[in-house]
Amino acid sequence: MNIQKNAQNRMDQASNEIRNRLVREKSPDMNAILHLLGKSVSADRICVCLFPLESDHNNSTRELYHWESGSWKSKNSSNKPEDFEWWNDSVFDGEHVLCEDTAKLQPGEGPDVTMVRAAGVRSLAAYPFRSEETGYTGIIELNWVEPDFGGTDPDLNALAMIVEMVSSHIIRSQAEEKLRRSESRFRSLIQKSSDIVAVLGLDRKFMYVSPSVKKVLGYEEDELLQSDAFSFIHEQDLPDVEKAFDQVRQKPESDIIAEYRFQHKKGHWVYLESVGYDMTDDPDLGGIVINSRDISDRKKAQQQLIKARDLAEDINRVKTALLANMSHEMRTPLTGILGFASILESDIEDPEHRKMAGRIQSSGRRLLETIESILDLARLEAEQVDIHPEEVNIIDEVSRAMDMHIRTAEHKGLSFEVKSEFDRLPVHVDRQLFNRVLYNLLSNAFKYTDRGKVSVIVSVADDQYGKWLQVDVKDTGVGIEKEFLPKAFEEFQQESTGFSRKFEGTGLGLTISRRLVEIMGGTITAESEKNKGSTFTIRLPYKDSIQIQRDIAEKVPAEPQEDPARPRILLVEDDFDSSDITSLYLGSKYDVSAVDTGERALEILRQHTFDLVIMDISLGTGMDGVDTLKAMKNNPVLAKIPAIALTAHALSGDEEYYLSQGFTGYLAKPFKKNELMKLVGQYV
Repeated sequence: MNIQKNAQNRMDQASNEIRNRLVREKSPDMNAILHLLGKSVSADRICVCLFPLESDHNNSTRELYHWESGSWKSKNSSNKPEDFEWWNDSVFDGEHVLCEDTAKLQPGEGPDVTMVRAAGVRSLAAYPFRSEETGYTGIIELNWVEPDFGGTDPDLNALAMIVEMVSSHIIRSQAEEKLRRSESRFRSLIQKSSDIVAVLGLDRKFMYVSPSVKKVLGYEEDELLQSDAFSFIHEQDLPDVEKAFDQVRQKPESDIIAEYRFQHKKGHWVYLESVGYDMTDDPDLGGIVINSRDISDRKKAQQQLIKARDLAEDINRVKTALLANMSHEMRTPLTGILGFASILESDIEDPEHRKMAGRIQSSGRRLLETIESILDLARLEAEQVDIHPEEVNIIDEVSRAMDMHIRTAEHKGLSFEVKSEFDRLPVHVDRQLFNRVLYNLLSNAFKYTDRGKVSVIVSVADDQYGKWLQVDVKDTGVGIEKEFLPKAFEEFQQESTGFSRKFEGTGLGLTISRRLVEIMGGTITAESEKNKGSTFTIRLPYKDSIQIQRDIAEKVPAEPQEDPARPRILLVEDDFDSSDITSLYLGSKYDVSAVDTGERALEILRQHTFDLVIMDISLGTGMDGVDTLKAMKNNPVLAKIPAIALTAHALSGDEEYYLSQGFTGYLAKPFKKNELMKLVGQYV
């Protein structure tokens, strides 16, 4: 009885002292506490072990504390609980294990009998504990070298209570340690981060700012605390930042991003990108958390890109203007050269002189083709070629293109033909671009063919991608070497080069043709055999006939003249050569009056009656051709007179533009007499 009473007293004293130490001491000495616990129950060894909840129990065990009495045999001093598997399923289910005498255990009953006996343990008590907060399960195990718990007959309930106190402290200390590690990790991340983390109160004042503010903005942390964050923001950016700040409060679940300029301590502006989170309801923060990073380099790069884009656009505008001016300035004098040469060829009787005039025309046309090729390539490089689709009868277009080469065919003695199963084939295509491609291919075919024939075959092809308009241009000419064929569509490439080259040209025709076809959504391919001929195939998307609507004035042919007097035409042209050529061409059939300014044209039109106006666009100083036409349209009487734009503005899209401005006809310089007479004949 006295023995039990003494044992109970020891346990009560130990319990009180352990409780006092755990409560009063900031960092209790756990070895001393285990010593008190061990002495109170005459235990020979106490071990406290931990292992993660989701890991393998045996391999992940970590011994926290270990205490031994002097009676623990030296041969067992190196053995630790983690060296062998004592924990059974009941321990991990939260149940404690008590064994008064391990000698009575049978294999498979309780802890591993062999290892327990080998460790010299005759009795044991194991108390598991579990902490979801720290993520660990642990066990406090007491060992005795004698059976019946060392013969002390301890109060097991009191022992369980003491163990509960100790395990609760261990759980709490582990949670605190985990929190300290987490805080240390977070603090290290914040302090070493290049981003600025700040907390603003609802009054917009800094409550906290991370050390990185020194590196980014030059301020010490204390210099910003309790200061108004918005007072450092550029006034131009302030409204957007204030709006974003309000949105953070109104939409706490959303990430609100703002970009703005923040004043550096040295006075210059630093571009920041910030993301805000509303943490005012968090008692530990109680404010708006702002994460900011320096984006000055990114902004600088963006500004450089914008400047580069603006510069490119400026260059593009200059290039456009240069192309327009070059086209106008080159075509205008060629109008005079080709026109006067044509008149001379018609009027001169001397055969040699007539031949010279013909050569002037031939050289002028060659120069014109070269100019047009170079300008076309420049427009393609500048991406200034627009598509203007319209309903076109391809058979008619091909026939007209072939007619343009009749003179060459007759001169060389070549036969030519247009073959198709269709008498009429309406296709939605850009007429000007298609004719340019077809002209280039036919020019090459007639140029490189000395005998035989040139054929154009028009058909509609089907494949897995849909329907295609297919135009094959075939010749029986010199052909192309197999090795050179892949280069045929490259710029300035000709099979014969240098002083020994046999054929004239810039080597741009096929390059331009390929790019124009691609712009129209098609393809162009070539097949050739040396000395047997070549076939160039154009494929364009075939679309069913759709009548497109143009915003242009409808062409109205003049009613038959009852008055035997010749029709009167007013020519508005500031270039004297072009004016003279046009007047000479028209003078045999029409009564032509010529003026050189828009203002003079309006004055004459109000005083006299004219059946047609032919007008240049660039008229020097004063009103240009478009302005003059608009003035005519504002006059009910003059608005009825048809007007033809006769101009050197002949870039892609120019014809459509001038027709949309109200001109009833368009003819590009330089022009041939038959082209002019045919167009004028539509109106008078």
